[in-house]
Amino acid sequence: MERDIVILAASEKNGDYCVAGIDVDSGEWLRPYTHNAETKGAVPLRHITYDDGTHVKLFDVVRIDFADNCRNPMQPENFYYDETARWRKVDKLTLDEVIKRRGLDDRVKIFFNADRSVVEQNLVDIKKRESLILVKAFDLSIVVEPPHELSRDRSKKFRLNFSYNGISYQRFSVGDTRIRRYFGEKELGTYPFADYNFVVFSLTDKFDLNGKNYKVAAQFLGRGRRQTLPA
Repeated sequence: MERDIVILAASEKNGDYCVAGIDVDSGEWLRPYTHNAETKGAVPLRHITYDDGTHVKLFDVVRIDFADNCRNPMQPENFYYDETARWRKVDKLTLDEVIKRRGLDDRVKIFFNADRSVVEQNLVDIKKRESLILVKAFDLSIVVEPPHELSRDRSKKFRLNFSYNGISYQRFSVGDTRIRRYFGEKELGTYPFADYNFVVFSLTDKFDLNGKNYKVAAQFLGRGRRQTLPA
């Protein structure tokens, strides 16, 4: 079934891309997913390339031929798509238009609790699962950390501190590629980022070592007056 989604997140994942958006008709979140187990369903570059050679950008309205739901209880928005059909850009929206049409996701907490992660067995009483939300976060700071001493990845780590609905959240991973590149040039430390920002938060795949799904600041879409990143 072809569905038109406005792209609100596109970040690197396992050498390919994690893309997500909102159905412009129903308002539902959708995360296009492949059958590639090695990349955990990440979308390859060729699939986010239009006929004219340009690539999918934020706020593009893209027509995608979706197939079956992946039936992932922690990521119910995951849908397989026809990998033989090219994605087509059919429109372009702005952040204001997205919010006016659909509104934000009004939640008490970011994914069920105030921690950095959730564990599926602790959510047995929660009927409606979700792994994608768009909210307005406040008092954002980016933390640049050294590589984990036991990790093979020797690149810097980027975390987000922020508040939402009166709750303080600490050290969420940052998936936004632009943020990671900009702060990759900074020394280790904490950097005030914005007084507010419209942020897409996502849950990761389950980590095999501890069974946790971690919360990620997947995409920063709009910003307040105090803003570090240049326009």
